[in-house]
Amino acid sequence: MAGEERTGTEHNGSKPASDPEAWFPRWIGPLAIALDFVLLTAWSWEKWADVHIDFGNELYVAWRLAEGDSLYSDIAQRNGPFSHYLNAVWFQLFGVSIRTLVFCNLAALAAICAMSWLVFRRACGRFTATATTLVLLGVFAFSQYVGIGNYNYVTPYQHSQTHGLALSLAMLLAFGEALRRAPASWCAVAGAALGCVFLTKAELFVPAAAAAALGLALVVFTSRKRALPAAGAFAAMA
Repeated sequence: MAGEERTGTEHNGSKPASDPEAWFPRWIGPLAIALDFVLLTAWSWEKWADVHIDFGNELYVAWRLAEGDSLYSDIAQRNGPFSHYLNAVWFQLFGVSIRTLVFCNLAALAAICAMSWLVFRRACGRFTATATTLVLLGVFAFSQYVGIGNYNYVTPYQHSQTHGLALSLAMLLAFGEALRRAPASWCAVAGAALGCVFLTKAELFVPAAAAAALGLALVVFTSRKRALPAAGAFAAMA
């Protein structure tokens, strides 16, 4: 009878009592993260940066590019072109303003939080994913630990850092989907993300490339019949 009751419970779709997260409802994590995001945005509103120091360079370069100048020929720059040209596109679409980048960066931060939660939920469970993302928001996203408030995700010291992180997370999620279904299509997405990371900062590309090598190896090992198309799609898009 006990075996029949246990089997019946599992067939009804209920979680077994041994589920370590049975006490943690699915909706609590996303709700807590969204609420924390809104509260921290309101609390730190317009107190993110000194536009004359460091972050001002991000504004200036994007403005010059939006006016028609070219990176590396008209403007000296040591990092990749991805972030500066993306910010120039935002200026062309929404106008040259600090608030343009602020709202676009808040959207990027929201995407980073969502992708971080997904990555850690798949690897470690909902509770760990929620705790990790709340730490990201509370400690790093809106931080101001020195006199100049440039070291946060809303008005970053360098957009290549935040954009590179977002692209790296997108690559990890794409590899995760490639392991589940349509390896060639999702490996192409992962390759495109890695290629864009290369255009941000070398310090981000090196660990992203190592993660990509591991992800591609897993896809090839688990999808041997479709390994060659997957690897080819990844390489071509990268």
